[in-house]
Amino acid sequence: MTLALREIVILAAVGVMLGGCQSKVEEAVKKALIDGDSAKFEDVKQCSGDKSVYVGKVNAKNRMGAYVGFEPFFYDGSAVSFVANDNFSELMDRCYSEQSPSLRKDGGDSKLKVDIDWSTSEDINPVDDSKTVRATLSADDSASTLNEHVTLTIRCQSNKTELYVNWNDYLGDDSRDVYDEWKRVTVRIGENKAQQQRWGISTDSKATFAPNSPVNLIKEMAKVDRLVLQTTPYNENPVTAVFNLKGIKEAVSPIAKECGWAL
Repeated sequence: MTLALREIVILAAVGVMLGGCQSKVEEAVKKALIDGDSAKFEDVKQCSGDKSVYVGKVNAKNRMGAYVGFEPFFYDGSAVSFVANDNFSELMDRCYSEQSPSLRKDGGDSKLKVDIDWSTSEDINPVDDSKTVRATLSADDSASTLNEHVTLTIRCQSNKTELYVNWNDYLGDDSRDVYDEWKRVTVRIGENKAQQQRWGISTDSKATFAPNSPVNLIKEMAKVDRLVLQTTPYNENPVTAVFNLKGIKEAVSPIAKECGWAL
């Protein structure tokens, strides 16, 4: 066998292996979606920092039959993680852990020193060098129907402030509108009267996003010690999450600074 032919055979074998891996990844992602058969994929590839992790983007239809837009995901061989999942930042760190220091501050996910119940971190997006700063808090008194913790996350990503809650349960959609999905969430800040709001829904329908800009909501939260949220997962009983907000100012200040606002 000539050298040129040997190289062609090797390249073909590598292509078959990568194609098989991508097929396995895509099948796993499809199973995590509401309508996996409608899934469209972009940039699915093996991570440079950890070869056991794959990264990509997926766009799929919601239960009303409308595409919701491409969303990034990671797959570690056993589970798929979307933006709203608790281990998304951990898998991102593993994926890009061998990037240059100019792309990853301190080599990856930088734990901020906040001696409270909040888990805080920051990292650099290797695509556009933008910084993402986040703070996550687990509810003191709550559990999904699968007995998993409900978590609240506040973040500044690409100069946009977001607040979302991962209910770790399939939520469904209360809107009955193909183009405007939302979920009813009851919100009680401190001792204030509870209010029912319409929150956005994540692609996997397990997390809800505070509507519009959540900055005012976060500022109100910073004045009190407790936040109570309640929603009703699809075909289930209501789930109530009680968050102890102690230390919120210390946890959120870096987020506010990065996104250009102040508590």
